[in-house]
Amino acid sequence: MSLLTNMISPSFVFCCISMFLFIDCQDKFIFPLTRIIDTVTSVNTYFRCGCVFLVKSLEQESQGKFSTDRVVYEQKLLASRRVASAVLPLPFPAGVQCGRNRPLMVITQHHRAVGLQEQFSGSHAMSNFFWLLFLDKSSSLEEFFTDINIPFDCEFLVAQPENDHAVGLTEVYRVSPTLPLQTYRFGNWTPDGGLTWPSRGFYHRRNNLQGLTLKTGLKLEGNNSESLNRVETKTFSGVVSRIWRQLENEMNFTTQYYEPEANTCNSSTSNASCAGINGMLQTGQVDVSNAATRMSAVRLATVDFTVPIGESRFYIVIKANDVFIKKWIVFATPFSLRLWIAVACIMVVSAICLTEIQVLERRNDEGNTEDFSFVTAMFLVVGVFCQQGHNISTKSTPVLLTFVTSYLTAVVLFACYSAGFVSYLTLRHSQLPFTDFKGFLKDGSFELLAMKRSVEWDYFKSSSDDVLREIYSKFLLRLEVSHPDTALEGLQRVCHHTKVAFIICTDDMMTYVDKINCTIVRIPEASFPASVAFALAKGSHFRGLFNHRLQQLRRNGVLNMWNWYVSSKMRHRVDPPKPSISIRVAKPILYVLAVGAVFAVGVLTVEICTKHISSVLRLAKGKLYAVQIG
Repeated sequence: MSLLTNMISPSFVFCCISMFLFIDCQDKFIFPLTRIIDTVTSVNTYFRCGCVFLVKSLEQESQGKFSTDRVVYEQKLLASRRVASAVLPLPFPAGVQCGRNRPLMVITQHHRAVGLQEQFSGSHAMSNFFWLLFLDKSSSLEEFFTDINIPFDCEFLVAQPENDHAVGLTEVYRVSPTLPLQTYRFGNWTPDGGLTWPSRGFYHRRNNLQGLTLKTGLKLEGNNSESLNRVETKTFSGVVSRIWRQLENEMNFTTQYYEPEANTCNSSTSNASCAGINGMLQTGQVDVSNAATRMSAVRLATVDFTVPIGESRFYIVIKANDVFIKKWIVFATPFSLRLWIAVACIMVVSAICLTEIQVLERRNDEGNTEDFSFVTAMFLVVGVFCQQGHNISTKSTPVLLTFVTSYLTAVVLFACYSAGFVSYLTLRHSQLPFTDFKGFLKDGSFELLAMKRSVEWDYFKSSSDDVLREIYSKFLLRLEVSHPDTALEGLQRVCHHTKVAFIICTDDMMTYVDKINCTIVRIPEASFPASVAFALAKGSHFRGLFNHRLQQLRRNGVLNMWNWYVSSKMRHRVDPPKPSISIRVAKPILYVLAVGAVFAVGVLTVEICTKHISSVLRLAKGKLYAVQIG
């Protein structure tokens, strides 16, 4: 009795029913259910999916209890293999997700099912899931997927039986709905060996766009027709264009360029008819933009970006204020006060030495040197320190040693003075009114401009820094209606007004610095970084392939051209050139020369007059003396 009770237990009854159900249904399905479950488990393990969804059509649901029992049995088999599963009807309900991982969608296609492909094709964002479809061996993939578009970045596998035990897995996708179906042998599943997967990565298998034409937005300068002709014939230069041409060759696609009607939409806007390249991407007029686009969190809401192709930086720039000190102290700036005192002492000591040596030699009647006073010796020493010669001929060894020592000292001091003085004249820098954002806010005398709806505008608006938010509210919002539409317009306004500051990135500075008639200077610490990338339409299926190729270019050093180009051009084009010495700069030196010349003429006049007066007095005194004698 106990044995009979154990035999009719609920678990025993369920197993018997499942066994009879499984045996009864073998001829109604593609291949054995256990093989399907084993294949699903292996694929789920390979892709590391969080869960499995069993996709069922409305026709399968209409089969009633038979279909329900089979689904329950499938879920129990998956659960025994520690695979979480659930059933999803077609069309999918909204919000289907599986934690942080992409789920695996499994479609067990019955050989009598009609129109199932029309139900799941386009019913959801297919690229958000992994797909596994079971088809019979006789089904043709080209015919089955005739009206089905499998996106380029969608991992869609088709499982078909190959013999009594093996299951073949084929990867299918389309580059474009109008292009042929692409297939790739993904691997096999066998009971003994399990799943064999491909040795090549996803984008190593899908690296060819089959000559697809990408509609590309590009902002052009100057004559639009001429610029478009240069672009179409691929003769325009630049780092970004060279990177894009390399992507064309490696990914096998062509570019058809479109220019926006107005280049004013650089960020998000409440206006749905937003213009510019960003607007063209939002409305689907273009697929991608190969312009160097600055990335921002606000723009991510409307477009997608590739991985960065380079780094840029935004600076506050102002008109260079060439301030030069026109004071007589300019001649003393190369040396410190202590050094000037030391030089004066050396000159006085040298003059005293020459005078004393001359006095001692004359006392000893050696007669090896000319007679000169302390004043004459002082003039000689000053001439020596000014690199001037003299006409004194002497055989006195002490005098010669004194001159040699003075000349050696004078040469070193003169070289140091000349280097410092020339550097002061030629390498002078503008005196910056502020050096950072806090200094700009504290100064308060400048107007701050930024391009409308731009990255820099969003940076100040969404910043967590109190100083930047205050700058946004006090300066950017105050003059919103007068902000420039282009970088060139902003730089021109900086040139026209000395109290106007403009926020601009380094690559725009390099582009327009030759088109303005003034010298601009960057505020070194009033800056923030920005990444540059290609922009794509939101949800683009080719973003992953672009990222894969750009990462390869980065590893190969090609993308380093961007940073090299920016840094080198910044040194030669953005920073002000070394100024030449103008008459205004040399004016104090000319003043000294003029004063010296006038003083020399005055001294000469005084000497001549003194000598003439002395001669007249001497002559008059002689006549008077003769009269007295006579």
